[in-house]
Amino acid sequence: MNADLYPPLTAEESKKAKELLLKDRGEQISNIFMLGLLLGIRISDLLNLKFSDLINNKILPTDSNRSYRVNSEIYNSPVVKEIITEIRNKHPTDEYIFQSRKISNCKKPKPISKQYVYKAFKDISDRMNVKLSAKSIRNTYIKSLTKAVKPENHNPVFIYSSLKKSLGPIHSKK
Repeated sequence: MNADLYPPLTAEESKKAKELLLKDRGEQISNIFMLGLLLGIRISDLLNLKFSDLINNKILPTDSNRSYRVNSEIYNSPVVKEIITEIRNKHPTDEYIFQSRKISNCKKPKPISKQYVYKAFKDISDRMNVKLSAKSIRNTYIKSLTKAVKPENHNPVFIYSSLKKSLGPIHSKK
């Protein structure tokens, strides 16, 4: 992960991006941005989350090609729960949290495409003159996690193990 290529967003940049995404691209893209900041999971994993993956205050992803996800639990904050509940109330028959609304996808539900999300982020990035991408959102989450670590635990092994537990492998093998 190269933080220079995908720098974390500041609080002001995050707020402005959320507002612009909501205004220009709608609530669905704005919610993807917010849940990306709050959960820190890969955009492909976020888009593939189903309502059936939600159990109590945990998200238990079941449909992923990443082996580390099999036993993963992502803990919801009250804000995450509120966003997902609002989406569920607006679209009670949806299978995916971020389901595509394209007419061609009506026969079999599919999540919104990564390409659409990337384009929305790029458009806002150009307008704001910052590097807004799925990786910069993930890096913002990682930065917030490392800030939350107590000073006595500021050793690389502890931070890495905390991030690995929360995010899965830091570097993906391809």
